Amino acid sequence: MIAWSSWTNDLAVHVIGCPSVVIEAEVRKAAQEFFRQSKCWRIEENARAVSAGVQSVDATPTSSDLDLVNVDAVRFDGNLLAPTSIELLDQLYSGDWADDTATAPTCYFQLTPNIVRVYPIPDADAVTGIALRLVVAPSDASAGLDDGIAAMYRKEIRTGALASLLMYQKTDWTNFDLGLAYMKLFDSMIASANSASAKAFVRARIPSRVTWC
Repeated sequence: MIAWSSWTNDLAVHVIGCPSVVIEAEVRKAAQEFFRQSKCWRIEENARAVSAGVQSVDATPTSSDLDLVNVDAVRFDGNLLAPTSIELLDQLYSGDWADDTATAPTCYFQLTPNIVRVYPIPDADAVTGIALRLVVAPSDASAGLDDGIAAMYRKEIRTGALASLLMYQKTDWTNFDLGLAYMKLFDSMIASANSASAKAFVRARIPSRVTWC
């Protein structure tokens, strides 16, 4: 893991007099903002056992260093489920569709950000369980970033942290104009990372995603 403090020396020369603890806090905040908006950090969680009749799973990342941004994909016994919504299911099915059962679900939706609900409800135990691919960001409890992620996005996080630090009010290092320039660059970096992530980091056309159950 690369600690937040690894950015301190690089940033300190631009914000003379700023306490290192403040710099580290802004580095974490910049990383959180970058990954929440760009949605470029995905992880595969280990499959979770699911018994017959169980319809919901907690999508909270197992690592306390990570916060959930959104659910990117759900697989039941290795089969990809289609994302849907309560509103669409209400349109497609009459009656109390929420109690429908089947050997295996075909789609999923989120009741709350951290709860994934599958539909129909499985009437048999899952063989390998439910596997989630999650989009994540550093949590407030995190001490740093995964080595590979930190290496890939070090410049972006530095830029975001510097933008925030320079816009602190009434400090010896305050420079609003320069801070705004760095913030504009940071926003551009987020947009670029989001675009690359949407294309799975390859030159691929983004297909329309049709959802049905």
